[in-house]
Amino acid sequence: MELRHLRYFVVVAEELHFGRAAERLNISQPPLSVQIKNLEDELEVQLFDRSRRQVNLTRCGEVFLRRAQTVLTEIENAAEEVRAIDRGDLDSITIGYKSAIMLGEINPLLKKFRLSYPLVQLKFVQASVTDQYQAVHDHRLDIGFIDAPVTEHSSDAITENVKGYPVTKERLLLAVPNFHPLCHRKIVRLSEFANDQFIFLSRQVVPSMYDQQLGLCQEAGFSPNIRFHTEQLPEILAFVAAGYGVGFCPESAVNVWSDSIVYLSLKEHSHVTISMIFRNDHESKAVHYFRDLLPDHSWE
Repeated sequence: MELRHLRYFVVVAEELHFGRAAERLNISQPPLSVQIKNLEDELEVQLFDRSRRQVNLTRCGEVFLRRAQTVLTEIENAAEEVRAIDRGDLDSITIGYKSAIMLGEINPLLKKFRLSYPLVQLKFVQASVTDQYQAVHDHRLDIGFIDAPVTEHSSDAITENVKGYPVTKERLLLAVPNFHPLCHRKIVRLSEFANDQFIFLSRQVVPSMYDQQLGLCQEAGFSPNIRFHTEQLPEILAFVAAGYGVGFCPESAVNVWSDSIVYLSLKEHSHVTISMIFRNDHESKAVHYFRDLLPDHSWE
């Protein structure tokens, strides 16, 4: 018994007419009748009651139709599944990110990927920039999202294998408590906060960001009085909301602690670039699909 015998039988059973069934199958009627007769001989049962005016399924034919339809459906599902595997549609991608706030910035990319590849499963892992580099290098992460230069925390061996490309750029704002004397201003100069206490991310977490913010203060004519160093951006905002000082943050954070924090634009324009990192020799098709969704300028 061959699959074509099942397909022929199902079409005849659906049409209950050998002529119409032959047209659907794009074959002539006599060979179709012969194939159905051969199937009945092999099964040693009669599947159809035939007369000059009509064709009907026998009781055996009704039972066999249900089974044949199930078999053909399973075969088609299996074929589609292996095609999906070959395309990479059934892959899963483990994505690293440094801060929950960052997810808001990369959300447009995630949404675009879901619409294009809805079957690919995404898993998220929060990790520091340094840990993401190592995890991507070791294949524990497929993709990482960071806000630091690619070479900053990595050895030469990691840098050789891990590549980074900019995804988005956002303004750097100054977060102040809602009772700060300057909280009603829309735009401020950083020099106006020379006497304030600052909350900074620890330099060992993201050296480039620390140096960038320290440099902004120094260019404004003062060295910041850093009251606390933190490991995560949400910790900075928590301290600011509680009134312990002021702190730099990306524009994507404006909805965090919005009842206690005012986010001020700086005349000293500065930006934070979020990049995606991955191994340049990664074999997953899904990872390559994700990479290909990056804006064209990311590859320059």
